Amino acid sequence: VIISRERAHQLAEAVAALPPQRGCACGRNKLEGRTQAQTAEAMGISRKMVEQDIEAAQELCRQIRYRGRPLIEDPGAQAQLAHATACAWLSGALGWRAMWASAEKKNVPAAGPMAKMFASEQFLIGATILLNLTAPHSLSKQPGPAAFINQCYRHAHGTRIYGGTSEIHRSLIAEWALGMPRTRAK
Repeated sequence: VIISRERAHQLAEAVAALPPQRGCACGRNKLEGRTQAQTAEAMGISRKMVEQDIEAAQELCRQIRYRGRPLIEDPGAQAQLAHATACAWLSGALGWRAMWASAEKKNVPAAGPMAKMFASEQFLIGATILLNLTAPHSLSKQPGPAAFINQCYRHAHGTRIYGGTSEIHRSLIAEWALGMPRTRAK
């Protein structure tokens, strides 16, 4: 489909005005002509789970009463939600950088291990923060956001193992990006 330069410029401006996550998805889908499935694959499934975990925590924080008001109105709760959100966005950005470096054949040493390690470590930290923030509700078996937060916390531990343990990725980063000697057995 051919569109005018003016229309392409308008679309690019509209995408730039979107929140980063939606802007990237829209840009990949509309400007690059990718299907929704290709866009989702390129953006990473695990990131989607992190985002859903944060959305579940926000919903639960709206339901939990703290000092007579919804927990989401508490500045401390807002700071913890903001921390988890920022780490999710940064994890996504590091993943995109690794995909870009690979696709463009750029020399970015250990970009993949860095992205995987940061994302899995921050997923665990964020899941722990959200579990603690919404406890005891998130520790119960009640369905809905509480159960999903609990599930994400349990799932986050596995992300540090599959795809290579975080310890192996630390070793790869030290070796490839920092030029340190190999620490793993040959």
